[in-house]
Amino acid sequence: MEFAIQVKATLTLSALVVNEGCEGVANGAINLAVTPSSSIDPGLYSFIWSNGATTQNINNLSTGNYSVTVTHPDACMQTASFFVNAKPNPDPVLIVSGNSQYIIPQCQSTGLILFQGTVIACDIEAATDPTVIANRLSVSGVAGLSVSPTYVDTENGFAYFEFAGNVAPGLYLADVTYDDGVRSVTVDVVLQVLSQPDSQNPVITDCPAGISVDNDPDLCFAEITLTAPSFTDNCPLSDISVTYGVINPDNTYNGPNSPAVPYNFSTGHSLVIWTVTDLAGNFSTCIQNIDVNDIEEPSIICPAGSPFSRNNNTGACGYTAENGEFDAVASDNCNIISLTHNYGNWGIPGSLAGASFPVGSTMVVWTATDAAGNTASCAVMINVEDIQEPVFINCPNTTFTIGTDADCNNGVIWSIPIAQDNCTGVSVMQTGGPALGSQLTPGTYNIQYTATDANANSASCNFTIIIEDDSTPLLVCQPNITVNTNTGVCTWTAQAGDLNPLLAVDNCPDYELTYQISGGASGSGPVPTGTVFNVGTSTVSYT
Repeated sequence: MEFAIQVKATLTLSALVVNEGCEGVANGAINLAVTPSSSIDPGLYSFIWSNGATTQNINNLSTGNYSVTVTHPDACMQTASFFVNAKPNPDPVLIVSGNSQYIIPQCQSTGLILFQGTVIACDIEAATDPTVIANRLSVSGVAGLSVSPTYVDTENGFAYFEFAGNVAPGLYLADVTYDDGVRSVTVDVVLQVLSQPDSQNPVITDCPAGISVDNDPDLCFAEITLTAPSFTDNCPLSDISVTYGVINPDNTYNGPNSPAVPYNFSTGHSLVIWTVTDLAGNFSTCIQNIDVNDIEEPSIICPAGSPFSRNNNTGACGYTAENGEFDAVASDNCNIISLTHNYGNWGIPGSLAGASFPVGSTMVVWTATDAAGNTASCAVMINVEDIQEPVFINCPNTTFTIGTDADCNNGVIWSIPIAQDNCTGVSVMQTGGPALGSQLTPGTYNIQYTATDANANSASCNFTIIIEDDSTPLLVCQPNITVNTNTGVCTWTAQAGDLNPLLAVDNCPDYELTYQISGGASGSGPVPTGTVFNVGTSTVSYT
């Protein structure tokens, strides 16, 4: 019986470890070497790394431990581990050098400046492409600069670079930064860019002519787009600044302004000061006159309702305006300087509040005046009616009783009533009853006086006078008489005058005399002729 014995080769694993150049850049490598103890086919090796790689050599490794298992059909399986270290990774060192002050030619808006620097970083040795270095460098604070590496030493880890570009005059703080994605460093550099002095002023060859226009409708200004002056200069005209300032009619100043932007010129006289300035600050000026004429009249509105009808105030021969009922209002595209009335009887020119208007018609004209002297007017009519009647201040308003004189009449005298009125011109006339001083006989008399003012308002005064006969008649009877009967009869017949009173008189002629015979007749007047008396005593009574 026979059998076979196979002896497999023994594998020995070794490696050249390339450590990571800078921490975090993952540029380490393991170059694996396999040594068999006997001759075997190297094409049959199989590699399994702990990071999943299946090649003999692995690259782009970060710091860490990596294990590998190597197998071969004719060899024993072999395992080994290798550690990739990292170099210390300090911050990059950035050095900026070169002149920090530059002078550009006169009359140029920008000039070329250039400054250099050096950067030292652990990962530059892997950056063989200068573009990589350029992408890591940047500058802020100065517009228009670009960077270019002039030399990259990948073996010793440093690179030279330049920043260059056209920059306007000024003082700049440039921040130069190197950033490799892991660490960055920034260096500040103060740069001063100067231009050669320019002492020559621009020359204005044609200052714009003065302008006179009317205000824009309903506005207190006119919008005007100005034409800039013509000029020359020793520097390029494209670098010349042209501005203007305006001294307004109220002496305020506005500027600087661009000629391309319209300006609202207020009504009145304005001065435009043109200024032409070059880059060096040299300048020339000229003055243009602008006149904006305010041709719009103010708008004035009198109160609605004219003509106004008002009654007099009680006790006054006129009407007093309440508040501003007769006041006008005005507006203007600019400012109203005055709004006044022409009512000279009132001392406040801007309002009729409290003004007194006489009975009758009064026209008041309101006038609005603006700052340019434009005026507008309107009028109100105030009609005041006197509705107040006169008042008698001494009307008796009673009845007077007056006795007669000896001639049975009386010449009556009374005080003529006096009337007063809220207006002047009241008259008093007797409109009823006998005239003052007339001889009045007994009776009742109604006296009336009427007071009429200038506006036909009237009032009456009435009183009564009674003329009374207050004198007692005088009556003297005959003494007792004795008579004989007439012949042949037993009676006595009175003849005319036999029995008349001795005296029967009165101050008034129309007195009445009556008689009464006792037990007999009575009547008016004396006992009539033919009155028969019987024998005996009869009493005759006169009244």
